[in-house]
Amino acid sequence: NEGDDRPWVAFFEATLRGRHGRYILPMRIEWQRFDRESYDPKALAAVRQGAREGTLIDVASDKDFVATLIDNLHRGVVIEEMNAHLAFQPTHVFAQGEARPVDNVHAVEAEQSNSTSLVGADYVVKVYRKLESGISPEIEMGRFLTEETSFANTPALLGSVELIESKRRGAVAVVHAFVQNQGDAWAVTASHLDRFADEHRLLPPDAGADEPAEPAPYALYMLQTGKRVAEMHMALASRNDITAFRPEPVTATDTQGWI
Repeated sequence: NEGDDRPWVAFFEATLRGRHGRYILPMRIEWQRFDRESYDPKALAAVRQGAREGTLIDVASDKDFVATLIDNLHRGVVIEEMNAHLAFQPTHVFAQGEARPVDNVHAVEAEQSNSTSLVGADYVVKVYRKLESGISPEIEMGRFLTEETSFANTPALLGSVELIESKRRGAVAVVHAFVQNQGDAWAVTASHLDRFADEHRLLPPDAGADEPAEPAPYALYMLQTGKRVAEMHMALASRNDITAFRPEPVTATDTQGWI
């Protein structure tokens, strides 16, 4: 519409490398002429409306788009368009709490297949790029741990956005609470091993006999990591009343299959 530069979400089908799929593209028209000389990864195409020229922009990490997504999620909005529903489904934790204002949005460049943004010190917003039919394991597990157990050592799921069409559904986005951290266990382990190798490369062959007996800080860290993983598995096995998460005994056939 004339003067309407609000963001929207497009769903389209394409064949990439011989594989057909449905993809998700949050976008907006910016009414500034498309600059073919400068490289802007967010600029998708030139747009014309009468005499006006503009640029189609990818807004997955745009402040206005992210703010709209979080506001819709907090209010549990359902948008209906062409026999499809875009359902914003908050968890109880988010729906009953207060939504924090969106002031600062920072795109996480390391993400490849999806678009992830850090929103201040409050939210982590992930927009899926490919629409997969069915229940998202990330959302299913997060909602279970957040709403059905007392386990608090994974980031709380605040909600999800799903496209619902007749009998099929697919995840569009997911929002978690942001947890201040110093990186993941893999990065911490790799750094520890680098330091360990560097330190021992300079030692004589007979060194090490007089090393202190107390555990190294890394060993204590891994003990804590193992404890948290065990607690998570206990939480996952704690609800016999929920069919999808009801624990099942491991049989000899299961073990043979894993081997």
